[in-house]
Amino acid sequence: MVNVDRINPQWQDVAVGDIVRLHPDLGLRVAVVEPGRTLTLTGDGAVDRNGEAVADPGYDFSWTFTVIPTAAGCRLLTRERYRARTRPARVMTNLGVRLSTIMPEGMLRGIRDRAQRAGSAGGIGRRSMILT
Repeated sequence: MVNVDRINPQWQDVAVGDIVRLHPDLGLRVAVVEPGRTLTLTGDGAVDRNGEAVADPGYDFSWTFTVIPTAAGCRLLTRERYRARTRPARVMTNLGVRLSTIMPEGMLRGIRDRAQRAGSAGGIGRRSMILT
């Protein structure tokens, strides 16, 4: 993932089934899109650098971003869900859960800071956006 300070038009029209690349070697499939409200990515159908299906990791994974309107503007919530289907996968999901308590905090603060800077400069406003 790369941080950006502007809306990239080519990332605004995602649809269920599209691939969102978190890294050149990993793309997650879009499971839910409610423009301006919710985006859910899933490991089901994840692909590698060449667009080939990644090996089954033995667990199910989803990552949801939801924008909640507030009196002061909006709030961005993120949730990760893991469901292990094998014993080795349980070890991996336990690690993932631990990391997901640390990494998203910095990511969300960065998104907030960039959105506030752009909003005060007349940039983003109330448009829905995907920052990847």
